[in-house]
Amino acid sequence: MMTADNHPFVAGAILVAAWGHGARNIDFYQVTRVTSKTVVVRRADARVVEIIGAARAVVSPISDAFRSEEQRRRIRRGEDGWYVLLSSWERASLWDG
Repeated sequence: MMTADNHPFVAGAILVAAWGHGARNIDFYQVTRVTSKTVVVRRADARVVEIIGAARAVVSPISDAFRSEEQRRRIRRGEDGWYVLLSSWERASLWDG
């Protein structure tokens, strides 16, 4: 069992956040630094892997290609596992791709 000091986040890990109403928006973040209770992340660029339809595509993150400055966020654990709350509407967890 993981504790607050035993979370799964490591430097270099990619996080994914899916958000939006009526549309599913995907953002990727890369962990740049880690402490026992926080991570520092930067939004990562993404590439289109496959176009599925007029407004749908499969995307994949590009490691070390950043689209934002660093932001420190507290590591949280919920019923669905470990995550980082980026804003009131955006929650990121480890990407399994």
